[in-house]
Amino acid sequence: METIPNTAWPNDLQDRILVVGLTFVDPQGNLLDQFQTAGRVEGFEEDGTVLLRQLDGRIFRIPSEAGAFQRAEPGSFRIRDSGQVVENPDFMGHWEVNIERAVEMERYRDGGFPLGIRA
Repeated sequence: METIPNTAWPNDLQDRILVVGLTFVDPQGNLLDQFQTAGRVEGFEEDGTVLLRQLDGRIFRIPSEAGAFQRAEPGSFRIRDSGQVVENPDFMGHWEVNIERAVEMERYRDGGFPLGIRA
């Protein structure tokens, strides 16, 4: 997959469909869980990119890191948890999230990265 060059950032993402993957690990780096969602890029904030999730219409925030996004190959992509099928997403992004308590995973699943928190 092709990574977005910094010179195109963030203009290439506005109004595009993005599939997001989060991998949750504990402080020792052990895999705890994984999560996926998809949405349309609504805009940009100082600390991140704002998505409008396709499944439930809720806001989901992710870090604005050009190197974390790759152009997606054409086709259908099934979101594991929900079974939602995303047709021809424009980009994919993935982050590893270090957490100490299980409740933190739910916060990330509900709305993405909290304001002021970077990957």
